[in-house]
Amino acid sequence: LRALALLQSHDWLLNARVATDFVADDLFSRLPDGWGDALLELGDEELTNLPIALPLPPRWPAALRALVESARAFSIPPHEIAEDHSVNRWLLQQVPNTRNMGPKKRHECLRLAPCIARVCADTSASAVVDLGSGLGYLSHVLAFHHGLKVVGLEASEANAAGAATRAERVLAKMRPGRDAAADALTCEPCDSADETDVAEADGEGAAAHVASVSDGASGGSFSSVRWRLPVDTGRAALLDALRPAVRQRRLVLVGLHACGDLSPTLLRCFAEGAADDDAVAGVVSVGCCYHRVTQARLPLSSTLREATRAAEAAADAAALPAAPLSESARHLAVQAVSRWPPPHTPMAATTCAARKSR
Repeated sequence: LRALALLQSHDWLLNARVATDFVADDLFSRLPDGWGDALLELGDEELTNLPIALPLPPRWPAALRALVESARAFSIPPHEIAEDHSVNRWLLQQVPNTRNMGPKKRHECLRLAPCIARVCADTSASAVVDLGSGLGYLSHVLAFHHGLKVVGLEASEANAAGAATRAERVLAKMRPGRDAAADALTCEPCDSADETDVAEADGEGAAAHVASVSDGASGGSFSSVRWRLPVDTGRAALLDALRPAVRQRRLVLVGLHACGDLSPTLLRCFAEGAADDDAVAGVVSVGCCYHRVTQARLPLSSTLREATRAAEAAADAAALPAAPLSESARHLAVQAVSRWPPPHTPMAATTCAARKSR
């Protein structure tokens, strides 16, 4: 609640449309005395470190120092995860005639995959569901390096098919000259019996099991399932859609850059289970694009929603500000400094770059 009060006290800054109003309406000139001069002294790298560890100059205005120190008090310290250097190079590098992951995605997969494998071991889970799996980069590392049964759930038909094709090509490079029968290397397009019409009532189309690729050497497998999850998908609907692929397995739900409403959907599917329901044993989520979360679903915390309603009902908004973050504030939270215009950029170009970032 103290964090909520901090956001509310600075809503004049957070809820400005940074990509347009801050430049076009010269909101920078409306900052409190001394703030602008202090911030303009910082380079991009210093601005990146400001919320975490940048030493605060004693000459800075007291209110600006207090804001940064309060924000830091609510932050979660970064935790370094060791990179797994034993991953087969074909899972990470350039497979001919295949779209491959870049340096940033390699960095993320090499650190997140061991974390997911550890959660699976700790919860005795036998399968992973990768929501918003794209072309299967994370899924393939989990399946063919860590030996997990992985289901990639993807809305895009092209991505779902591309992930299955990439899995085939990666394994062909990883296991050259091996006995196909011994390695159980298969690609099995699924028949119509494996399609589940759980989503048709919501207008989102049927969940279709596209293909499965198994690797006898690691014991892992990758199944590609195409389905655009409705916003209010619950655990039961998700399990029904996945049934042909997971065969009643104990699951861990994961999402790397699960965009917009996909992240809260993932978390809700994990949290909805009853005490005796262990079908979904764990969750690992790295969300993104918070500005695309449906406004009506915010705040995501049910405890915070209930407390806010209680305060509003008691007409005591001063004690507990409602303070929903606007789309602009949430958009600012996911912007990378690398997308900002370079120093000394003309105002017209800066405004154009700011508009493009939206």
